Amino acid sequence: MEKNFSNRLGSGYIQGYTKAIQDGIKIMQYIQPDLKHHKMQLNAKRLQALFQCWLQCREIIRDDSDAFIRVNKNVPGEFEVYVTGRGVYDPETMRIVPNNKPSAKAEPK
Repeated sequence: MEKNFSNRLGSGYIQGYTKAIQDGIKIMQYIQPDLKHHKMQLNAKRLQALFQCWLQCREIIRDDSDAFIRVNKNVPGEFEVYVTGRGVYDPETMRIVPNNKPSAKAEPK
């Protein structure tokens, strides 16, 4: 029965799961220094928030090599997807919100 189940799934389905696990390992490796920088520990609550962020934004993380998850204590869940040079990915609108650059008219303090 196990062999029939494997045949029904197909190799693409199994490769998809393998790739997702590899992506998860990659995320766990690069998020650790960011957590350390923010003096945060990866507890169960944060791990759940990290996985939720990853699942909500999995397409852009998978398809854009400049996209990565980073810590941001000012957003719900404390994690967001940042696309280098372009801004933060908003999973609700499925768009990248450009970097907030200071206005040229802003006066220095």
